[in-house]
Amino acid sequence: MLAILFQDQSAGEQLVGLLAGLFLMLIMAIFAAVSFALYFLPTIVAWRRRHHNLLAIALLNFSLGWTVVGWIGAAVWSFTATDPQRRLGVVVKPR
Repeated sequence: MLAILFQDQSAGEQLVGLLAGLFLMLIMAIFAAVSFALYFLPTIVAWRRRHHNLLAIALLNFSLGWTVVGWIGAAVWSFTATDPQRRLGVVVKPR
């Protein structure tokens, strides 16, 4: 099949076309990875800050992050104060 498509092109033209396609695929993969990271940025921030409501923030981000309001809500929530004892990994037993 490829031989039929490339029969009128020289080897150099075929190589240029192949490299252009690979470059385009690389750009698309980078764009997808950056878009994914930006979409889940509130969840990533909450995870890095060891936020005590990480699961709720992740669910809000996943379910309503496509709306601007849901994404901003998750972002603001991920920057709210965290429980300092959980952040440090300290477990306090109630008396």
